[in-house]
Amino acid sequence: MSSIRVLKSKRVIDGYRSIKDGVVVVKDGVIDAIGPQSSISLPDGVPVTDYGDLIISPGFIDTHLHGCRLNRAEHSLENTLALADFVVQHGVTTIVPSPSEPDPAGVAYIYQAMQVQKKEGFKGARIAGSHMEGPFWSPKNLPGRPEEDAGCRPPTIEAFKPYWEASQGTILVCDLGIDLPEAFETARYMHSLGIVVGSAHAKGDYALAMQSISNNVTDAVHPFNVRACITDVRAWWGLI
Repeated sequence: MSSIRVLKSKRVIDGYRSIKDGVVVVKDGVIDAIGPQSSISLPDGVPVTDYGDLIISPGFIDTHLHGCRLNRAEHSLENTLALADFVVQHGVTTIVPSPSEPDPAGVAYIYQAMQVQKKEGFKGARIAGSHMEGPFWSPKNLPGRPEEDAGCRPPTIEAFKPYWEASQGTILVCDLGIDLPEAFETARYMHSLGIVVGSAHAKGDYALAMQSISNNVTDAVHPFNVRACITDVRAWWGLI
């Protein structure tokens, strides 16, 4: 016997339109119908939850976030699960936590959290995999701030393999500095594994960007702010 639930509110967003006085019909855990309340007939006795002025909409998908409440997800399994619990309170239903430190343990924790959700069910946002923002990004080279680049690692295939193994093949996105040696070779390797490769903090020009696209770099992370930051800091310190 199928299970049917009905959700309604004064405003329903289905991803394409905003519906005034809308209704969502959920059958066996899957959305069966969405539309104005006046146009959808419901069987007698179906449970109806009225959310009034609250908006019913698809959940957000956050593909780049590091943690919550001053705790980085990559530091422990508990932090990763806590992040999933935290973001769902704000309408985010799928996340791709983004470790950036050199230790492969970060992607391992994310994989472990995915296994916990698989076993125990989704108590928070679904963890879809990892987005490695670092450590293969380009150094910032901020004057007087060498600690900012302490965690940077050159992008090479051999350097990446421990992360892939630790993640059990669950890395979805990996960023690297396209201006670094072996970046394109590494990008092609990552792409062959089904990973979306992004340019991170790179100091390149238009020609290099176009060359990176032809080498399977199809995403970008902070493409402008690092160079702007360097310029601002040098100006403040009277270096330019």
